[in-house]
Amino acid sequence: MDELRARVAGYIQMEEHAEFREAIRGKPQGKQDQDSLIQCRFLKELDLQENEVDDPKGQWLSCFPDCISLVSLNFACLKGQINLGALEGLVARSPNLKSLRLNHTVPLSALQRILSRAPQLVDLGIGSFVHHPASETCTNLKNTIKKCDSITSLSGFFEVAPRCLSVIYPICKNLTALNLSYAAGIQSRFLIKLIHFCGKLQRLWIMDCIGDTGLGVVASRCKDLQELRVFPSVRIAGDDPSGVSEKGLVAISEGCPKLHSLLYFCRQMTNAALITVAKNCPNFIRFRLCILYPTKPDPDTMQPLDGHC
Repeated sequence: MDELRARVAGYIQMEEHAEFREAIRGKPQGKQDQDSLIQCRFLKELDLQENEVDDPKGQWLSCFPDCISLVSLNFACLKGQINLGALEGLVARSPNLKSLRLNHTVPLSALQRILSRAPQLVDLGIGSFVHHPASETCTNLKNTIKKCDSITSLSGFFEVAPRCLSVIYPICKNLTALNLSYAAGIQSRFLIKLIHFCGKLQRLWIMDCIGDTGLGVVASRCKDLQELRVFPSVRIAGDDPSGVSEKGLVAISEGCPKLHSLLYFCRQMTNAALITVAKNCPNFIRFRLCILYPTKPDPDTMQPLDGHC
């Protein structure tokens, strides 16, 4: 239902701003198109989430007028290149911008310049996070990101060099929301180290490569966690021991008393674990359990996984 609402919202937003969409398509800019762009001066949110958009020209950001009221800009799903100069200029003249989610073509050097122009950001989506951790680019970004103490929500990392993650450690202490559900390039040990700095998390979306050990770290560090979503990574074989199990879920239920919303993809589950989780988390309003190998019995008793349902 959440995904459906997101798609509907994205459709409505794009329909409401049809004039802007026509400008993106590159139609000749006569007086009618100029009037359309003037109307976009009052645009507060442009969200391309859950939309498949391919813009080979990459010039659409230059279509914004000089004076705008933009609060949220999300083009994380955009496949094509971005006019970095236009993007940086847009950010610079958008003092009310609070949410910015970038696609994979925006390099770290551009991210550093963007953040220096928008220290007021609350929600940041990073597309590409690839560079040598000892490079001047990473050093400059780390010095800049230290000043962005208003960021409380972080997402993205579609392309990532895990050793660069230390650059974002300074803002992790303020994060209440972290979405790494598309960050397939971050291995378990780097996820665990990152979580150590995120003690204020209330919402965490993550891939199951974090493992049961990693979820144990979440349970010990994130006492205010209210929503957890664990998504599956690619499986090579049915007996692949990676991923999460009932052990990680039990640890979360014991360490995160405020948890009330759960989506959990796991390789196995036991009846005893479900009983324990139910006792530890009486405030659940959303519980979605997805067992990747649903025909497997309870590994402890070898009984069907519905013995106490």
